[in-house]
Amino acid sequence: MFYGDDNNFPNHLLTIYNYSPITRACANATIYGVKGKNFIVKEGDPNRIAMANRSETLYEVYEKLVVDRIIFGGFSCNIVKSNDGGIAEIYHTDFSRLRAGKEDMFGNVGTYYYSVDWKGTQINPQKWKPVELPAFNMVNDESPSQIYYAKRYSPMMSYYPPCDYIASLTTAQLDIEIRNFHLNNTQNSMMPSMSVSFTNGVPSEEERDILIRQLEAKYTSTNNGGKIFLFFSENPETAPVIAPLPNNASDAWYSNMAPQIDQTILTAWGISSPMLLGIKTEGQLGGSTAMLDAYNLFLQTRIIPIQEEILAHLQKLLFLRDKQPIHLGIEQNQILPDIEQSQVDIQEGI
Repeated sequence: MFYGDDNNFPNHLLTIYNYSPITRACANATIYGVKGKNFIVKEGDPNRIAMANRSETLYEVYEKLVVDRIIFGGFSCNIVKSNDGGIAEIYHTDFSRLRAGKEDMFGNVGTYYYSVDWKGTQINPQKWKPVELPAFNMVNDESPSQIYYAKRYSPMMSYYPPCDYIASLTTAQLDIEIRNFHLNNTQNSMMPSMSVSFTNGVPSEEERDILIRQLEAKYTSTNNGGKIFLFFSENPETAPVIAPLPNNASDAWYSNMAPQIDQTILTAWGISSPMLLGIKTEGQLGGSTAMLDAYNLFLQTRIIPIQEEILAHLQKLLFLRDKQPIHLGIEQNQILPDIEQSQVDIQEGI
């Protein structure tokens, strides 16, 4: 089943993450918060979380699952079965590289397909041929490698989960396009400021292409700012006409949109204060107490629910592996140094 119209929706999310500064800051802050410092074993044997597979601890796998959950809205594991049909090892599987097979009459997906480059499968199907892997099932002992696919329920979305910030994707794309506009406007210094018209007839298409390339090579980009035009003509009637173009103030219009864009994206991520991202808001005091209040709200409404969601899946897999219950928690990050934290606690009477 296609993941997005072109089957490359995860790549679109990664583009948003990589090129929208405010989106990347929100994602990194959420990832940092959800990862925490380490696991806390509230109930059960701590030795059971030492290793998830032959080379990674369970917490190292958890860190990778967190990144996928924040960016894509879901995560997946490669479960390696033991000879007796139980779970031998748990690996992280890149969520963006999986595509779901068709669901059955009960709404269950029995097969997933893995490819390193899904865009490449459309260009060279043989080179990037997807590998078919069965969905995780403790009954099926014939497949030693299975996919545990974790996603939240969302109405009318049977195969793939929506990311939490899906309502801000259009705004994040606008953020990227505005920065591209300013970059291109700066690089192409000639284009928005003047036009050149030649009055000695219409040259051939090849001659026009040569002339355009010469002008662009000589007078565009920031390295050519301040240079002059130099043209030769037989008489004044055949001299080119160079006319300045008035500025439509579009750059100011885009700049005025920036605060609204940032606020929309912050809202979609559930971040009530830009201070959590190191962004200073003009006219707003930024004391330690205000920052702690904002972080505690972020912790309770966003961080802890995602932690509990991922830990619930890991606890289920550990129970199926070891046949013993275990209750995990996360040692939360501290937003302020110990001294500042203590001073705030004293002021609040804690």
